[in-house]
Amino acid sequence: MRIAALAVALAFVAGAAALWLTGGFAEIAAWARGEQRELQNALARAMRAARTGEASAVWALISASALYGLVHAVGPGHGKFLIGGAAVASRRTAWRMALIGVAASLGQAVTAIVLVYGGMALVGITARWAERTAEDWLAPASYIAIGLIGLWLVWRGVRAFLRRRVALGHEHHHAHDHGHAHDHLHDQSHSGECGCGHKHGATAEEVEAIRSWRDVAALIGGIAIRPCTGAVIVLVIAWRFDIALLGAAAATAMALGTGVVVGGTALAATWFRDSSYAAAGSGQAASILAPTLQCLAGGAIVLFSGTLLFA
Repeated sequence: MRIAALAVALAFVAGAAALWLTGGFAEIAAWARGEQRELQNALARAMRAARTGEASAVWALISASALYGLVHAVGPGHGKFLIGGAAVASRRTAWRMALIGVAASLGQAVTAIVLVYGGMALVGITARWAERTAEDWLAPASYIAIGLIGLWLVWRGVRAFLRRRVALGHEHHHAHDHGHAHDHLHDQSHSGECGCGHKHGATAEEVEAIRSWRDVAALIGGIAIRPCTGAVIVLVIAWRFDIALLGAAAATAMALGTGVVVGGTALAATWFRDSSYAAAGSGQAASILAPTLQCLAGGAIVLFSGTLLFA
């Protein structure tokens, strides 16, 4: 069982690495951009038709918006990277992480609605101003936020390794003080304790990436602060066509489409995490794996956010 789990985890990593090295991610992104351009034309036609209020036109707009969000999310994006990294570095269930991903996507719709409708109502902003604000200010702010979350994950992992080192040093000193060696041949549990009752390091729970609602809010906020450009455009057109409520519904459908992919990323990441823990078994290997995954996930998030920020 452990060998099979290890094979699954290694296959997951190898597949992702192969896509990265062969330019597969870039090809996927290029395909997604082309499809988005086609869907933008469909959205424009649907918006014009929806002005009549016909049910078929309204559902066509909602469907096109959801499909746009789905395709938009297929390309490399900061939301999937952050949720995926947090899922690997946490011990939350797959479906809970998926729900967090969907909530973050819906948060992007809320940001877009507040930016466009609030700006239109208060100062009469233009579509160009809303788009530039989203791209030039909110996007960098989001990249910085998720980079800080990545650094936070790395620090938690490093701190766990430091606690492990101190605990092992204390055990060694304790053994000499009492003139006997502790029996390390006892079965070690997943908590990181040996038969002598001392901890060999931090447990998976102690390096948990998501411990409270504040941690969840930070994850959602890091993604939600950057609205989807497609949603911004749809909302501006809806405001000018005097169908603001329908525009908000379209932006929400777009976010749900994105949430399907982000949630799927969370499911895949937790599957990889659980396979890794199953391969590690219990005892020292598991206690080392938890902070290692945090450091790797946090480092990947920092690298990706830095790439987006300075691209």
